Amino acid sequence: VVNSLIATAWDVASAPDRNRAKVYAFTSGSRNQLLWKELLMNLSDSAHMLPSINCMYYLVMMLTKHLLLYRLSSIMFELVPACFADVVPYIRTGKHKLTNLRIKNIKET
Repeated sequence: VVNSLIATAWDVASAPDRNRAKVYAFTSGSRNQLLWKELLMNLSDSAHMLPSINCMYYLVMMLTKHLLLYRLSSIMFELVPACFADVVPYIRTGKHKLTNLRIKNIKET
């Protein structure tokens, strides 16, 4: 575990792309396994205890193995609410803000 921690620290310090977050999970064998379901539950609990002041809508986390299902859920749960939230700014300024961010996010995956 100590060697993994040192290697992770070196990898993070020497990574050229600091805009992408990496998730490292290391355990000592099969005793203390970290499951994605447990990680999502912990993140959800933390988000409810310490909500962001910049949060615009409710936090939803979902795991799927299928890219098509992921993209469809991204459109339904991210792009559609962003379009509704962009109605007033678009009428005032003629520019989409949230919609463009969500489209960019969906294209990157």
